[in-house]
Amino acid sequence: MIYFFLFLLVSFLLFPLDISRGAANSLSMCLTSVIPSLFPFMVISKILFHLIKDKENFITVIISKIFKTSEKGAIILIVSLLCGYPIGAKMISNLLCDNSITKSEAKRLYLFCNNAGPSFVLGTVGGMFFKDAKTGIIIYLSHIFSSFLMGIILSFFAKEDRIVSNYKSSSESFSLVFTNAVSDSVTSILQVTGIIVFFSTLTSLLYKFSFLPQNFIGILSGIFEMTNGISKLVSSSLPYYIKVSFSTFLVSFSGVSVFFQLNSFCTQINIMPCVISKALSGTAGLIFSVIAIKYGLTFSAILFVFLSLVLIIIRRVLQRQD
Repeated sequence: MIYFFLFLLVSFLLFPLDISRGAANSLSMCLTSVIPSLFPFMVISKILFHLIKDKENFITVIISKIFKTSEKGAIILIVSLLCGYPIGAKMISNLLCDNSITKSEAKRLYLFCNNAGPSFVLGTVGGMFFKDAKTGIIIYLSHIFSSFLMGIILSFFAKEDRIVSNYKSSSESFSLVFTNAVSDSVTSILQVTGIIVFFSTLTSLLYKFSFLPQNFIGILSGIFEMTNGISKLVSSSLPYYIKVSFSTFLVSFSGVSVFFQLNSFCTQINIMPCVISKALSGTAGLIFSVIAIKYGLTFSAILFVFLSLVLIIIRRVLQRQD
């Protein structure tokens, strides 16, 4: 590890212009796309968490039945789908600290309740990068299909744990909840921005190694930092279906920089199972996107529903045998 960072230090000294240019570009990207698409959702998710953490409804009940989670876990899944990275990890950490979910459930939720939000995928990836709304829909739904399938597969390992909550209802005024949400979100967005800028400077070094194909560098940079990687992938000369499928993989996998963001919010849980889960989810998302491009989004959705029903039926059969 020491040698790696010494190598980075030497590289930064040898290529200061490339490093500063990479940092400036990533900072500009954060200001124009990441912060506008993430900060409002951070504030809203914090307020939403405060308003609904003690409430249950038929939607959370249905979701909890499908994925074998508690109703609180179902709320985390819903908010993570709406608000994107790294809101899921933040809510898991909050509920775990409140003793509203068990450690075993938190570990399982951590593997499939960290997802890219629609504002990023549809707005940034589909609208800004591909300049095509349909492409954004294909990527987002393929990403969601893979995440849901991962959640159903993980439900086979669900434990029937009981918890005794230590949480006491708060009588905080809405104005206090709002200001706390804004203050907490500002701190979080600065942390997220710092991680993105750092990893973007690392990926800028990849272009100094000329023996690597430029198209491959775009995909490799996405493994480290998703947003910049997808941007470079879209601007490459690769065929459309490869751009879309690998963009879906990167959105579902999330990248090393997102893993650091998740780990910073949820330090109680080991990150490595999440990396493996996201790699599998990314592969499934890639397959769903290829199917959607070749055979249509409707066929891809039907396949997802069929696979989900088969897995749920198998789970019920196994439970009855036990």
